[in-house]
Amino acid sequence: MKNNKFEKLIQFLEEKLSYTFLDNDSLITAFTHKSISKNNYERYEFLGDAVIRLSITRKIFQMYPDSPEGELSREVQKLISRDSLALLAQKNNLIQFLNYKDLNFKEGSSLTKSISANLT
Repeated sequence: MKNNKFEKLIQFLEEKLSYTFLDNDSLITAFTHKSISKNNYERYEFLGDAVIRLSITRKIFQMYPDSPEGELSREVQKLISRDSLALLAQKNNLIQFLNYKDLNFKEGSSLTKSISANLT
């Protein structure tokens, strides 16, 4: 990843999250597509999906103490759907920080939406 692009990524995320990253190599990997390296975001995506699901599930569970499991499950699924994650990534233009090769991103395309969701 180009140094300037990487520096902008760190600055953006640290400002957005109010968090200082200790392991910049992992951050680079988290924004590297498989088209450019075997060390890419796919494993982090797997882990991140579980973390997001647990965090959202816990919050929904606390917010709605009288709701049955079915309602809670539907609410969690709505919040962590591919569409909602892609929207969040697109709102923050995370794809601008992606390190990739030979991908054609067009606004509203399935590829753009899918990869955007993966970056969230």
